[in-house]
Amino acid sequence: MDMKRYLSMMVYCLGALNLAAQHAGPLKPGDWVPDDLVSRHMVNYGADSMHLVDFEGKAILLDFGTTYCPPCITSLVKLDALQKEFPNNLRVFMVTHESKEKVTAFLQNNMTVKGVQVPVIAQDTLLHDLFRHITLPHIVWIGKDRKVKALTGHHYVDKENISALIEGEPMDWPVKWDFPYDYSKAMIAFNGENFNTVMRPEAWQYSIVTNHIEGVVWRQKTTVDSAAKQIRVSAFNIPLLKMYLSLFGYIWEHNFQPAQVVLQDVQDPAPFFYDEHLGPKAVWERSYTYCYEMTFPMGLDKEERNRRIIEQLNWHFGLKVDLKKLKRPCWVMVVSDRDRLMRRTLFSTEAGHSIKGLLNAVNKIPHHAPMINELNLEESVEKSIRLELTTGLFDSFEALKKVLEPQGISLEVQVREVESLWIEPAK
Repeated sequence: MDMKRYLSMMVYCLGALNLAAQHAGPLKPGDWVPDDLVSRHMVNYGADSMHLVDFEGKAILLDFGTTYCPPCITSLVKLDALQKEFPNNLRVFMVTHESKEKVTAFLQNNMTVKGVQVPVIAQDTLLHDLFRHITLPHIVWIGKDRKVKALTGHHYVDKENISALIEGEPMDWPVKWDFPYDYSKAMIAFNGENFNTVMRPEAWQYSIVTNHIEGVVWRQKTTVDSAAKQIRVSAFNIPLLKMYLSLFGYIWEHNFQPAQVVLQDVQDPAPFFYDEHLGPKAVWERSYTYCYEMTFPMGLDKEERNRRIIEQLNWHFGLKVDLKKLKRPCWVMVVSDRDRLMRRTLFSTEAGHSIKGLLNAVNKIPHHAPMINELNLEESVEKSIRLELTTGLFDSFEALKKVLEPQGISLEVQVREVESLWIEPAK
């Protein structure tokens, strides 16, 4: 290594150490971002380093993510469009720990991000230390005055909020704190001031239900505690429907859809379904996600543990929740003209919705009649079909029926037995 390159590296390292010394802890909303901040290993930028002082008079968004995180990729595309909409007042950077070579190859080869012009700070450690997080994407909002305005997920990134950042308006949003949490340890323990190690019983059981715990990443976990001779089942920051369905053996919005949920005499659906029209999902999650932890004897099987957890949750929330097969009016798809339908295969020049995509789109609508596929086609044939549809049709039976009929599908209302999650207030 020549002396010039060695001295350059020493200057950079000393600068980074000096910056780290001044800001030993992570930055939070209201803190100043240091003006002497320098980031190296730039991609999509035109230079190898970025100096914060170069963007005086502009708001800055730091988008922490990776090339293998689907929400991060979606966020990057969205931020690229916003950067182009506010070229004189906003600067957006993606920040990743991944290598410069990997990021470069990703931007060149991934069709989703083709043409994205957002610069990427690769191989980063400095910004990750200043803005610590666990879940991705992690968005840092920095005002023109170089103060941290907010720490959020990607749900807050839209034109209105970008305008608020640029104009210096207050950003009173929930702070995205991601705290390291040891999920292997119990949520509660005996009070050491009242119980010494001799006084504590060898075996004991408990159940606890709480509201949202700020900063803890959602998780469900079963722990075998051999020393205490018990099994501990825990859930952290989980929505009610996802919580109940996991106990019945289903995965919410994977093999069990919103149209399968029946709210009987429930006045307020907000605790069960997120409505994007009412604000960011992070705000809804703070109000309507919950935690529980319950312990059971070692010999109790999973089915009985889950039954007891459901019973405890029902008592806590004042609900009666059950999984049952119900006869319900459904939207049923049947073949009306096979020849017409076969023209909708991938060999057709027209692109569109798959059969599965249509089913998912309709069945994801809360309070909707379930949609049933009775086309009775071979799997390979069904996968090749593409239907010509517009998104506004999915909640209108007559409109959808009218569009499907010329494509060889008849849509009918028929009663079918449907696996349903029945929810009603406890009597």
